[in-house]
Amino acid sequence: EGTCEAILSKAKNWASADVADEKPGMFWLSGLAGTGKSTVAKTIAAWADREGLLGSSYFFSRDVEELSKSSLVIPMIAYHLSKSNIDPQVAEHISKALVKDDSRVLYQEISVQFRILIEEPLRLLRVPSTPRKRVLIVIDALDECSNRSDVGTIIRLLLQQLSTPHSHLCV
Repeated sequence: EGTCEAILSKAKNWASADVADEKPGMFWLSGLAGTGKSTVAKTIAAWADREGLLGSSYFFSRDVEELSKSSLVIPMIAYHLSKSNIDPQVAEHISKALVKDDSRVLYQEISVQFRILIEEPLRLLRVPSTPRKRVLIVIDALDECSNRSDVGTIIRLLLQQLSTPHSHLCV
């Protein structure tokens, strides 16, 4: 139990850091099956939601066919970001992207979804003049994604987004 509390404390400190603190953009938790990683992810997501830091959460599951599909990850993250407190313009930019693309983006490959629904809308945001809190995206059980090749693509796209100037996201 002490180890779980230590991990939660470390994750909370990392997630709640100011953008200016230049903490790493990704917190990777790994371990054997059944060691509590999903419990930690759900606990952090609930905590971040209460703190106003949660941008999105996605929990893969082999047991639920729809939740094992990689094609749903990016649209769900975009939807949650549009409802988050990251910036009022996010919802507008994501909606415009969907209307402009006539929702075909939902059937595109992950990298196209990411570019249209996340990368481009976030790039259009104004850069704030003062440091802000980061916006957390929690993704759990990535190893339960049914399309193994998409796992690497998801990680690569998120890392690219995290490395962009003025990125307020953390994963």
